[in-house]
Parts: sequence; C-alpha cells; structure tokens
Amino acid sequence: MRKKYNGFLALLLSASMIFGGSGVSTVNAYGAETGISEDSISTEVVETEASESTEEAKIEEASKESTEEVSEDSVETESTKEVSEDEVTTESANATTSTNAAETTAKTAATGSLSDWDYPTRSYTYDGKGVTFSENTKLKTASDSYTYKYYYSTSSNQADKNEVSKTGLVDAGWYVISANAISDGNVVSSVSFDYIIKPAPLTVSTADAEATVTNESGKLDTPLQAKDASIISGSVVSGDKIEFTDWASIDKVGVSENSCTAVGADNTKISNYEITYKFGTLTVLSGWDSDRNQMNNIRNLNATMNKKGVVTVKWAQPKKAKRVTYSVYRRNTDGTWTRLTEGIKKKSYKDTDAMNVVSSGEGQLVYRVIARGTDTYGQEGSGAPAYVQCVPKILTFESGPNYKYINLKFVSNEAPAGYQIEQFSTKNKSKKDVITVSSSDLKAEVYTGKVVKNKNATITAVNYKDEGSENVTIANSKNVKFTFRIAAAPFTISDLGETVEIPQSKYTGKKSVKLTTGSCPQVTASADSLTQINFTYSKVKKAKGYLVEYSTSPDFTTSNNNIYVKAFITAKTSDSTYKKWKVGYYDDMPNAGKIVVNNVVTGVPYYFRCTAYFNFKPTSDYDTVDGDPGVTSDVVMNYGRPVGVTSLTAKYYDGTKSDAGLTWNYTTKYGDNIIGYRVTRQNYKENTSSKEFTVEDGALVELRGLANRNKEKSYKVADSNKIPNGERIEYTVQAIYQNVNSNFKATGSNIIYSDPVTVDYMNPTGIEFLKSASSSSKKKKKSTSTATSYTVTKGGTLNVSKLLKFDPESTTNKEVDYASSNTEYFKVSKDGVITGVKNTGSKTVTLTVTSKNDSNVSNDIQIKVGSATSSSGGSSGSGSDTSSLVVCLDPGHGGSDSGTTNGSVKEKDVNLAIAKKVGEYLEDEGVKVYYTRSTDTYISLTDRTDYAQDKGCNLFVSIHCNSGSSSAKGTEVYYSLTKYGRKNLASKISSAVATALDTTNRGAKTRQGDNGDYYSVIRTSAAKGIPGLIVEHGYLSNSSDLAKLTNSNYVKAAAKAEANAIVKYWKS
Repeated sequence: MRKKYNGFLALLLSASMIFGGSGVSTVNAYGAETGISEDSISTEVVETEASESTEEAKIEEASKESTEEVSEDSVETESTKEVSEDEVTTESANATTSTNAAETTAKTAATGSLSDWDYPTRSYTYDGKGVTFSENTKLKTASDSYTYKYYYSTSSNQADKNEVSKTGLVDAGWYVISANAISDGNVVSSVSFDYIIKPAPLTVSTADAEATVTNESGKLDTPLQAKDASIISGSVVSGDKIEFTDWASIDKVGVSENSCTAVGADNTKISNYEITYKFGTLTVLSGWDSDRNQMNNIRNLNATMNKKGVVTVKWAQPKKAKRVTYSVYRRNTDGTWTRLTEGIKKKSYKDTDAMNVVSSGEGQLVYRVIARGTDTYGQEGSGAPAYVQCVPKILTFESGPNYKYINLKFVSNEAPAGYQIEQFSTKNKSKKDVITVSSSDLKAEVYTGKVVKNKNATITAVNYKDEGSENVTIANSKNVKFTFRIAAAPFTISDLGETVEIPQSKYTGKKSVKLTTGSCPQVTASADSLTQINFTYSKVKKAKGYLVEYSTSPDFTTSNNNIYVKAFITAKTSDSTYKKWKVGYYDDMPNAGKIVVNNVVTGVPYYFRCTAYFNFKPTSDYDTVDGDPGVTSDVVMNYGRPVGVTSLTAKYYDGTKSDAGLTWNYTTKYGDNIIGYRVTRQNYKENTSSKEFTVEDGALVELRGLANRNKEKSYKVADSNKIPNGERIEYTVQAIYQNVNSNFKATGSNIIYSDPVTVDYMNPTGIEFLKSASSSSKKKKKSTSTATSYTVTKGGTLNVSKLLKFDPESTTNKEVDYASSNTEYFKVSKDGVITGVKNTGSKTVTLTVTSKNDSNVSNDIQIKVGSATSSSGGSSGSGSDTSSLVVCLDPGHGGSDSGTTNGSVKEKDVNLAIAKKVGEYLEDEGVKVYYTRSTDTYISLTDRTDYAQDKGCNLFVSIHCNSGSSSAKGTEVYYSLTKYGRKNLASKISSAVATALDTTNRGAKTRQGDNGDYYSVIRTSAAKGIPGLIVEHGYLSNSSDLAKLTNSNYVKAAAKAEANAIVKYWKS
C-alpha cells in the first residue's frame, strides 16, 4: 500500500514541475520530510513496478491460508475505504483494487482485518493540533480489559518504530501507523496503515522595486533590495512564526527576481508548510531613455544686456558630456518659443532683435537652452532644458520731487511675473524690503537717452516710483542714501510636458542715490485771491531750460473744452529761435521760476507740471522740444475749493440712538464767504462671505443741505432714524460758499462746495473680553483669545476697557457702561477700571459691559479678587502661547496648474484637502490661520508670499505631494538655507506626518539654486522675513502613499500631526 502512495506522490511532484512557471516556485515540505527528491522519483516508480509480481505472489499465498478470515469481498471493501477520492482518481482506484486488497490481506493475515478497527481519517492538513491515536484507533468490538499500544514510523524508515506519545502526531509527514490490542499480555489483534499529515499551503508575494544608475561606473552605490513580503493566500498556524531571509539584490542594469527564503522562527518547523512564491522584480535602469540622456545640466546660465540693447546669453558645458551642441529659444508672450539658433558649439548667443520683439509686445526676455551630446554611457541625446531671464537694465536712477520718492527707470523685459526690487537705506542696512511689481502696473514708454542706444531697435522703458515699503521709509528722508537692485521675478510654466519654474533672474548691480532735488524741479501751488494761482518751480543745476505746463485736464489736453497752456523757458533770453516755437513765448511768462495764472475758473482743479532739460532743440514743427529731460514734477491745485473741512469726528452722544454726533473745524483764508455746510450719510452693508462693505441701494441721506444750511460746525439730531448695528456709516461734510469770480462758468451756479471730507461710524453687534497680557512679558502684545474671568488683588486695579473686543472689528462706537454685580467685592469706574475690595473666595461676582447705543448689546465676565500675593491685573490664564502665531497655509498649485497627477487624482485637490484640515486643527489651538487659496484657483508664486506678508504671518507652510518612481515613497520637508530656515521644525513635521501616514520619513531637506534657495516660495518668504517650509506629504506615484493621501481618515491623522508639530515647536 505504501508503494502505491509513493507512486501517487511521484505523480503529484511531476505535476508540480510541469505546471510551475517563471516567478512562481513551490517547496513541498511533505516531500522533504519523506526524503523524496526529484532524482529518486523515477527510480522509486520503477522499483514499485518491478517488485509487483513478487509481492502479488506472496499476497496470493497468504490469501489461500486465511480464506476463512479474509474474503474477496472484504478485500475490495477495505480497498475502497483506504483509497478515497481526495487521494486518487476513480480510474486509479479501479485499476489497483486487487493489489490493494492483496496488500491489506498480507498486513492483517495473522491478526485481523482493518474492518475490525476504528482509525482516523487517513489524509489530514497540518493545523498545529495533530491527532491522538489512543482516542480513536481501537477494535470495534473489544473487551474493556484490552489495552492498546501505538507505534509510528516514517515511510522512508519503516524499521525505526516509535511509540506514539500522548500528544499524538502533529508535524506534517507520511507515517506508517501500527496499532496493537493487548489482553493479558498477549497481542489479540494488530493493524498497520499509512497516515498522511499534509503541509499547510501558503502563498508568499514579494514587492517590486526600481532604481536608476546615475553615476559613471554604471553600478548602484548601494545594491537594490526590497525586503517586503506578504502572505496573500493561506495563514500561519497560531503560535508559529515565519521569517524571510536570503533576500535577492541587484546593483547593475537589468531585471532580477526579488527572491527570498521562508524560515521558521521560535521553534517553528518550516516543513509544516507548503510555500508557493510569487516573486516581484528588481529593476535597475540605465539612467537614460531614447529621447533624453543622462548628461548633467547646463551650468552657469545667465543673460545680460549691453549698451546697444543686445542680450547675450552665456552658459557652461554640462559636466562629463562630449560632442555637445546647443539650441537657444526666446519665449513669446503667447507662451510659445521662437528658436533663435540650433546646433551651435559656442557656449553663448547674442540676441540682437531682443528690443524689437519686446517693444512690439511679441516676446519676453526669457530664454531656453537645450544641450545635445553624448553622456558617460555613450548614449547620444538631449539633456534637460535650462531656463533664464535677462537681468534688467537700469537706465536712470534718481530722486523724485519734494523728497517723496525715488524714480527707477529700466528697460522692459516684459517679465511675466514682474520684477523684484530690493531696497535698503545706508542708515539701517539690516532692514531690507523686497517689493514685487507687476509688469502690467508699470507704464511703458519709448526711451531715447544715452544709457542704451540702438538705431536699429526701439528701446522700451518702464518707470517705477518707489515710495518705500514696510521697513524702508523714503518720504522726507532728505540727503539719505538708498541702495536698490532689480531682478525679474520667477514664475511657473508648462513646457515640454512638464511643469517647470523659470528662476528669478540675477539681480542688477547695486545702485545708490541720495534723496535730493536732483534733476527734478520742486513745484508748489498757492493762491493770492479767488481769481489767481501761483505755480513755482525750483531751479535745477546745469539745466538749460524748462518745459512748464498747466491744464484743467489731468491728461493735459484741450478736449472737452479744457484749458491747456505750455511754454518753454530758456536760461538765455536772447535765443533767436525761441519765438518761433508754438509752445509759447518767453514774454507770456516773464518771471522764470514762477508762473502766474489769472482769471481762473473757480471750483475746477488746475494741474501743473515742470520738466528740466539739459540739452534741447525745437522739433521740426516747433510744437515741442527734443533733448535730454530730467524727471517731471507735478502738482494739482483744487482751486475754487479753498475752504477745507478739518478735524471731522463722529461719536455716540447721549440722548439719541440714531445718527452720530459730528463735529469739525475748517481752515481757510476766505472763511467770510462760507454760507453753511452740507452733511450727508451713506449706509454700507457687510457681505457675509467676502467681509467687504458695499453701498446699500438708496441709502444716501442728506442730513443738512443748501435749503436748511447753517454755519454751526457740528451736527446732532434725535430723530427716529435708527442706525442698524454692524452697518458702516460714512458721513461727508462740505463747506458751502458764494462764488465771487465773475468769469465762473463751469457749474452754472454761484454756489461752490468744498472738497468732501468723510468719517466712518459703526455701532457694535457684540462685545467680548480678551485675555490680559502676561505680567512677565517684556513686550505686551494684545491677545486675540477670549477670557472667562479676570483676577485682581485686593486693592489692585485692572483696566477692562483695554481688554474689550467689539464685533465687527471695524466698530467705531465703543462707548459702553460698566456695572458691578456686587460692590462689596469690587468696584468699577465709568472708564472701566476695576478695583478689588474684598476676596471673593467661592463667591461668584460679575462685571457687566453694555453698549450705550443698545442695551441688548451686552456681556458679562466673572471677577475674582485674590490675596495680595496674587498677580495684579491678570486674567485667569496667561493666555495661549499660540496667540501670537500667525500661519499662512499655501495649498500648492490650483486652477490651471494641477500639479502631479495619478489617474483621476490631482495634486492640487489633495493639497487643498490637507491644508483645510491642518488649518482647522491649528485654529483649535488658538492659531490665526490664513489660506493663499481656499478654492480651485491659480495663484502665482510671488502672490502667495506677498499675501502672507500682507497678513502679518510669521510662518509660511506650502502644502504639496511628491512624484517619482513607483517605489519612491515617504514624507519630506524643505526649509530655507538662510537664517529663516527652521530645520528643527521641518524635522518634527516630517517625522510626525510620516508616522501618521505609516510611510517613510525622508526628513528635513534644503535645495540650493542659482539665487540661494531653489524653491521660490521659500526664497521669497525668507526675503520678506518669514520662515517658509514646503511639506511634501507623500508620493502620489506610489500606490501605498496614494491610497492614504486619498483616504479621509489618514488625511485627518496627518493634518493633526502636522498642526501639533507646529504648535509644539512654537511653544517650545
């Protein structure tokens, strides 16, 4: 019988060999246990067939001797019992019935039949529990006095019989079981049969991994391994433990199985399992494809302009590249590229047509250079494109008029993202400002000066009037030297199928200028009477003449019946050609330095401007002058409105809940002409979504006008026209006076209104109490957190009026009444100063604050009076440490810029979802949060950090996801190379987020670019004094990271971890 099973096993193993495939292998632990190898299978089958006739003869002889005990029918029945459908096919059973019957007869001839015994199922799968034969292998009819002994031997070693222990047989194997029934020391009956415990099946899968060789040797520095195995079918028995060893690796270009070996741990026998492996692949790429080879990037790319307006683009050859040629492109305003040259070996190119394409609006001074050559692997192809913007060319750099600003004139680059202007004063070099100016905000003009001259090209210049910024104040800083430099701002485009950042250009050289009169005349305007204006201008050193103009039109034209007069005044009165000029005659304006305008039109503004010329000549039609002009100064005189209302205030006053009480004053030389004042009110309602106020339809009300005018410089009414709480009210006051100019024709009336003066007024909708500043704080910053109680000492004071917060924030009426619920414990003055009287202990007493405008707008707070050792005038808590933290969250990409994608998943959407959750958790911790975008909109890189600066943020966090090979995964955080770098914070965020997402922590990183930090938002936020980070949460190109970044539970966990890391860092 055993030999039959050996033949059947040979068939099974043969089938395993036939059906095995690449990447799949099977280890049959059962075969290993019985000692059956592939080499012995065919031999054993032959032995079984050769001995069959001899064995049959013995069986037949034994059968004759025991015909009474063993009938032919019983042999057939026993054969059917022994060979089940699970072990052999029906055909096999039918074919071997006589052999099995004979074999069974031989084994039981002396002692009995298998049919006399109960025994366990012959085929069984390993489960760690096993079978105990003493319980279920007995004679079917036997005396209770019988005892039993059981032995087993393996099929490969039948001579070595072992008594079966009480625990029975557990491990997988092929056993021969012998059972003896014993009575009075004699064996009454015995039986032997084959018993199989099959190994438990397991299927193990290993991961794929990929790497790219990028070094000259063509080998990886560290061999590629992916120690990642999982059981995808079957399970390990409880109490067993399986580990994986002998992992495959690869370090050269090619593909290999990610093979490993399963081994038993903690006394686990691996032979109890039949393991099928489905190995992944380890792939090492050569680092190049058919289109782009592994050449290093072009180095030291730069673009500058010379005095003829020619742009020279220069670069250095990529390292370790041979036989390199280059193609150069210029970007068009529609986003396409014009190829300027291709296949050149020289590492520079001169763009002589640059100025013409910029002045025509067709092109930008943005260049792309692509190298083509042979890399270190001998692969010919194109390297990665390199991009550069031309360094702006400064034309003039001088002080503006009246010490108010500095005028910068430079050649237009048509820079898509505008320009970055860095400025500082020599008085305080540590305080710098970087201002981003949009190209659309700069007025372009044709330049004909000396700095850039090219007769074959039109030079387009732009002017920037620099009036200073946050840290640098220019106005009225007479004789202070200011230093500036300009760069074209960075921007992002889609090019050659990828999203790329065009880097900021290099800065111009530093230019310095003092705030003096310079080449710009200083101009003033005054009035001697209601009919005469005096315009004056200062003389400019080395000026040969002055072009002076005045007009009633801001555009200096005669359209719509406006007045326009211009004249050129020379330093030489004997200029014989001067009287030919149509711009005016010298005799019309006899006093150089002062222009007198008589018979002015009252109530109409007059505009005046003056330009100094250092060289000049008349145009051919004598209508104007050509030459070398300085900066034009201008001034406006709102003549006809000489009365100015000043010191206008709007306050709540007792006795009314309608309009505010208005008071004002006026300054005028002609006050006697005033006949009254006009007062109007305009209501504005707040838009709940945009938080902006818009005019309420039909809300303009004239409270006092020409009909009911009077000369009182105040306005108070007590009518029932109640002002709604929370609405912004704009009051306007104008003086009304009688016109005395007989030539006045502009308004068709003899009544003139002065310039309007406005003031806002708003009643509150609610009152809250803020936490007081910590007494230990050196710099007391007003808290934004609300308080539930205040504590003062007995005899101590606390000014509550300084701790009130009114809703809306733009409330102007902050007049309130204060009331103590029990003056036995504390008193409060009408100005809101609390004085502790008696310790409150467990007693609850409150302070009530009520708006004087509306008793329904009220709130109260508990007051605790403590002992003299208590801190005086503090809130019940020192306030959250995060109250001064203002974070700008920047969800990367958006709108037309999707970022990286994987199927239908777009990075811009994932970024926004993460940012909103991070913001929610930060706000829960008392942090003020702003978002660069809260919807799917495109925001430029510079606008993002500008917004953070405008909102006063002290931390900028840009939310992103990564992309790479399918095996790349994990979280990483970039920080600045400058003093605004926050490596510790970046490390904390990376670790926390990686843990929450159960992915790799790639850590805190920096990246060097041509101008410092490679990433624009980190570079520009640092330039604005704001620490900036980029958090790459995970790889959308990795299936594991992708699944988690699109799972709301993982996103919440990651966002909470990120917010907690920020808060803990800030508090530490």
